[in-house]
Amino acid sequence: MTTIQMPAWGEPLHLSTETLPDRDRLPIWLEFYGRKLFNLDIEPLGDAPFHADVTLRALPGVTLTSGSRSDAHYRIRNHHLQNATDMLVFMAVLSGRSVSVQRGREAVVMPGQGVLMLSSEAADQILTDGGRYVGVYVPRQALTPGVRDLGRWLARPIGAETEALWLLTDYVRLLQSGRALANPDVQRSAAAHIGDLLTALMRATGDVAELARRRGVRAARLATVEADIAANLHQPGLCAEDVARRQRITPDYVRKLFRQQGTSFADHVVAQRLSRIYQALNDPGLSAKPISAIALDAGFADVSYFNRCFRRRFGATPSDVRARKH
Repeated sequence: MTTIQMPAWGEPLHLSTETLPDRDRLPIWLEFYGRKLFNLDIEPLGDAPFHADVTLRALPGVTLTSGSRSDAHYRIRNHHLQNATDMLVFMAVLSGRSVSVQRGREAVVMPGQGVLMLSSEAADQILTDGGRYVGVYVPRQALTPGVRDLGRWLARPIGAETEALWLLTDYVRLLQSGRALANPDVQRSAAAHIGDLLTALMRATGDVAELARRRGVRAARLATVEADIAANLHQPGLCAEDVARRQRITPDYVRKLFRQQGTSFADHVVAQRLSRIYQALNDPGLSAKPISAIALDAGFADVSYFNRCFRRRFGATPSDVRARKH
């Protein structure tokens, strides 16, 4: 088993499975990252080889983490609690989606949002869809004087409109992208800034908790609707009623989700079809397939309408796009 030494305070530690054989990636990552560092179990989702690329940095009383991980389920179970440290854990999702569960609550966290949890209680966290994140670990007792009823903040999505959230996220990303912090005074100052931002985050969250919850639900619902559309683009008559029936919501709600994004259901469907066709035209393996057949496969029933839409979107004909790439 590979032995990895933790660096001194202020120095970054980069961990990656990239250089490991596929069969060794999960055992080594589980042993060091899961058991030695964070006291949890890891269960990959899907059949793709497990991968992770993470940077850690320890400051006085604060640990920072950032990077990307393949889809996986992270669990803190009762048997982990015997050796658990009592840490407040903050995670901001940069891309992908996280589902965090603790104390009977479930938080669906979308890009730009965040969530707070405890390392000393049973919990589940699933990071999917090419998840990238930044995280902070701080001893719970360090924040207690500035926060009342810490439990109320746990496993609740923190909305992207929360000023303290994006300030904290940007600050952690800045620290993680920089060189080693060798000066002890700088280390302590950076750790204190993070503690202050976390305290501000929890105080602000109380004012917007219900709004963040509603927005988190809408964002998760939009993601499932968009996935439904992507899976059924080939159907020429795809409509909001079809999607609503499969998702067990109303057609009006489906349309409202897209209006809130500044578009419409119909425009989103056309955009996704055009994007799929554009990718196909750039695929050497499909160079012999007629463009009309590609358009029909993507759900366009009228080739003339498709050509007009394509030229309006990309400023070129489908034949021009294909000719540039082949």
